[in-house]
Amino acid sequence: MKTWLIMLAAILVMAGPVDAEEPRISPEGHFIVHIDPWLSLHHFAHHMARREASDRMLSRRVSIREADLEAITPAFRAALERSYAAYEPYLDTDLLFTPQTRATARALLQSPEQVEDPALRAALLDMMPHYEASLWPRHQAEALALRDRLMADLARNEAEMAQRLSHYLERGWPDEPIRVDLVAYANWAGAYTDHDPDNITLAVSDPEAGGAYAFEMLFHEATHTQQLGSALMPTINQALQAEGLEDRRVWHYALFYITGRITADVHGGEGYVPYAEAAGMFERPGMAAAYSAMAETWEQADSLTGFAQAFSRAMAEQQESGLSPD
Repeated sequence: MKTWLIMLAAILVMAGPVDAEEPRISPEGHFIVHIDPWLSLHHFAHHMARREASDRMLSRRVSIREADLEAITPAFRAALERSYAAYEPYLDTDLLFTPQTRATARALLQSPEQVEDPALRAALLDMMPHYEASLWPRHQAEALALRDRLMADLARNEAEMAQRLSHYLERGWPDEPIRVDLVAYANWAGAYTDHDPDNITLAVSDPEAGGAYAFEMLFHEATHTQQLGSALMPTINQALQAEGLEDRRVWHYALFYITGRITADVHGGEGYVPYAEAAGMFERPGMAAAYSAMAETWEQADSLTGFAQAFSRAMAEQQESGLSPD
């Protein structure tokens, strides 16, 4: 035990202080944006471990950019390979969907010493000096650029976007700013939201979530927070049930549709194509009927309850007529 403590102390000394950027609060106070190297490293290492687990059937792997793979030094690669055993118990799941992976990310918001799994904690401490010397400068610069771009967009459109979204969803914003963490890699979708407290994680490397659709994706994820999005699922499910329909996914399709349409009005400008449409969701089997009904009825209501009732009726009529897009 004493040998282990000595080794851990040596790793801590070698790692040295790795400071996160000072957080920035958005102009209207709805978001507070963080850039933290420990959280970014954890996500990167997790996805690298999944990438290397070629003998396992793992769904929704995250693609690592060639430029990042080429920048991994021999010392960092050796540290990554040592970390794979620590990450092995967590490879069969998304970072959001198990208590253990969520707990690790939350602990890292405080410090790596708060990570409960001793093998994972030691692996992160082992990797950090090599990550800091190789990939972190690029990941940090990209995160800073995205943060500045988001802040500029928010300075222009945060107030109206927040008001419109709150009105439509029939719920107020959280009293405290929603924490947003910008990391190199988040998950297969490019972004996700955890709760207790609400926390958005956004990938700067993702061409949509961290690129052209960063503003829309930020507000999309905000609608996943417990307060702002609390009416969405029950309201839509109730409207579907009233028409004799049931689909547990439609509430999320509506979330994409509502956020995309409001973004197009407030922020997008002429020619803006909302993310769901650009990603081809309108044409996917199982989704096309819902999106067709939403497009048909969007102008009929200016809030969630009326919209949910209108597109649910349209979906039922599609089924009755046999003209469903699906």
